[in-house]
Amino acid sequence: MEQPKVSVITICRNAASELERTVRSVVAQEGVSMEFIIVDGASTDGTPDVIRQTEAACRQRNMPLRWMSEPDGGIFDAMNKGVRMASGQWLSFMNAGDLFSAPDVLARLMVLPSLSETDVVYGSVRQVFDFGTVEMPPAPLSRLEKKMAFCHQACLVRADVLRAHPYDLRYPLAADYELMHWCYTQGKRFVQAGFPVADFESEQGTSSRNRLRLNREFAHISGRFHTWGWRFEYLGRVLEVGFNKLTRAILPRRSVDQARRRNYRRIQNKR
Repeated sequence: MEQPKVSVITICRNAASELERTVRSVVAQEGVSMEFIIVDGASTDGTPDVIRQTEAACRQRNMPLRWMSEPDGGIFDAMNKGVRMASGQWLSFMNAGDLFSAPDVLARLMVLPSLSETDVVYGSVRQVFDFGTVEMPPAPLSRLEKKMAFCHQACLVRADVLRAHPYDLRYPLAADYELMHWCYTQGKRFVQAGFPVADFESEQGTSSRNRLRLNREFAHISGRFHTWGWRFEYLGRVLEVGFNKLTRAILPRRSVDQARRRNYRRIQNKR
């Protein structure tokens, strides 16, 4: 049976150094039929030069490269553009700065026994923080009733699914969750891979820097926004964010990093 083709889609804007790392990771993938798509938001730094250099690396690997550079309406608008450009049966989103966890990740995913009957395949993610790296396994799928159960970069989605239900631009931070919530409620088929798929930069991303707004979007998508239960949860989140800002301002950096490391280890052990 012919191996399915993967379209790796990378979006970027003014992210030359981050894009270089992602390009190296994508081009290093082995043993898989794939194409590389880069959607640039009209960068004004050296990003277009990095993309042009990528063309030579892709030719050496006999890997088709498609790219565009034009203004867009945000992260998920750019992702939708990438979906429209893609010709693969499976889509992987590795944005500038994100990496595959190993050179054989895609090859291992594409030979999973139940792949032909699957709409979303996902694995664990290695979250990269200032204080170190934490491998975070997926949460139970039932978590999708409220929020993401796994990292978006650590999953692949069947192209037909995203063409039928593109990213919803009403949610500039949580359109990836809206897609997975829709898949979950529509009975789409999920399969978990038992290994890390992506290394995800978890400090500087838009979602990481706007957690309260992200939580509000989660609540709108899940239908919980107007419930008293969610309002109490959100109050707790607001207090938590405020407390974290205060501790970072008054405590030594080393102490803050140790506390954050312990917290993520606690989350990791609960899953």
